[in-house]
Amino acid sequence: MPLESASVLGDESRYLREKLGTALTCGLAEVCRKRPSDPIQFLAQWLLRFRHFTQEQLDLELAEMQRVEEEQRLAQYEYTALLRQAIAEGEAGC
Repeated sequence: MPLESASVLGDESRYLREKLGTALTCGLAEVCRKRPSDPIQFLAQWLLRFRHFTQEQLDLELAEMQRVEEEQRLAQYEYTALLRQAIAEGEAGC
């Protein structure tokens, strides 16, 4: 790859990250969370609404996503602990 091509790609990457990074990250996270039947249409509509979000709304959305992820981690931990307990009780009863 020629040196100037790498420079152009770096500039393009930086532009995309600065201008679309937050919008696409949040939008794709929402697609994963909601799992719509038409994810492209859902993302398109979400991005149209995104333009009108305030920073406070984005912060609340991010906090909610982090809360849900933490709840999922906790549920997985509790499930694993219960499963280990059931296995230990089953082995003790043999």
